[in-house]
Amino acid sequence: MASNANGASNHAQKNALARTKRWWWFGLLTKSVFVTCVAVYVATELTGLDALIHTWRRLPYSAHHLLATYPLVDAHADVPMAIAEKLAGDVSKFKLNTSALGTHVDMPRMRAGRVASMVMAAYVPCGNASIKETHAMMQLVRDIADADDENVVIAKTASDVRLAHATRRVALVMGVEGLHAFEDETRTPVEESIRNARRLGARVITLNHNCHTAVTDSCCADAQPAKSDGGDGSRGLHRPEVLLLLNDLGLVVDLSHASVAAAADVLRLSRAPVIFSHSGAYELCEHPRNVPSNLLPLVRANGGLVMVPFHPPFLCGDSVLAVVEHISFLARHLGIRHVGLGSDYDGIPKGVRGLHTGVDAYPVLVDALLERFSPSDVALVIGGNFLRVWDNVLRQASTAV
Repeated sequence: MASNANGASNHAQKNALARTKRWWWFGLLTKSVFVTCVAVYVATELTGLDALIHTWRRLPYSAHHLLATYPLVDAHADVPMAIAEKLAGDVSKFKLNTSALGTHVDMPRMRAGRVASMVMAAYVPCGNASIKETHAMMQLVRDIADADDENVVIAKTASDVRLAHATRRVALVMGVEGLHAFEDETRTPVEESIRNARRLGARVITLNHNCHTAVTDSCCADAQPAKSDGGDGSRGLHRPEVLLLLNDLGLVVDLSHASVAAAADVLRLSRAPVIFSHSGAYELCEHPRNVPSNLLPLVRANGGLVMVPFHPPFLCGDSVLAVVEHISFLARHLGIRHVGLGSDYDGIPKGVRGLHTGVDAYPVLVDALLERFSPSDVALVIGGNFLRVWDNVLRQASTAV
């Protein structure tokens, strides 16, 4: 009986000890939760809940981490023109650091900036355009890829860009800047020239540069009378059938340089999303190259993009912050899924301070964006939105193409 009593006593003591431990751990947990809540409350009072949540979300990310994970696509650069003018047409120099020659883009700096893809515009000046010269500019893009085929590819779809990024290569997208490039003495129908350009690899077509064409009016052709002002019921888009051909061919339509009237017509009529490849927000900077607020609802309804450049006169500012402010404004008024980047490198004398060295400075911009946006939103702005739009453009293309 005594042994039974002792056993019962020991069992009771063990149970009491276990209960004590449980209460001790419960008390410790309660205190920890209380301290955490107080810390969160204090931090919230000091910084605001949104800022605190944003900080937590971006803690694991840096620009280089994000750029290694998500492709960066620059929707507009005038590299072929720079090669022709500043590098004397010597494509082999593109493999070297050419900053001393005054260019913004070359392979070493694309690597440093973690650029996945860039739209390279084949541009010839208004008034001196010829189909032959335009094709020569397009050939320069192919020559870049051929000269460094282990590291560079020509992308014809968004999937090509994603694959190139996954394999640490750079995907070049061929563009043609301005349909005036197809209006020369040969009198070749513009539809035929567009089809030929696509066969040669073009995937982005900018409707205008700083001159009007038979298809659309320009925003900035001061020396030419506009074919319409958009205020009398006439259209800035004079040949809708050309727009529909571009849609059928799966070509990305670019409205930078188009008049407001032309842009409005295209946004309403296009069967596929369109882009402004290098334009800012007019409300922040009253430059005719920028997109006015009355067009923003049309851009959103179309599913398109406004892609912010780095040229100080288009931003009314000369810092990385000026780029971020335009992106932030457009994100608020369009939505984050309708904003992108189009530097205009090598088509401008210099980028804003902080991005003036060229494409190697992209991590600076990405870090600045991470101060305001979540990593997932930054990933959309730097390339995800453009790739989604390109996918949608191809889905809308004619099955006969």
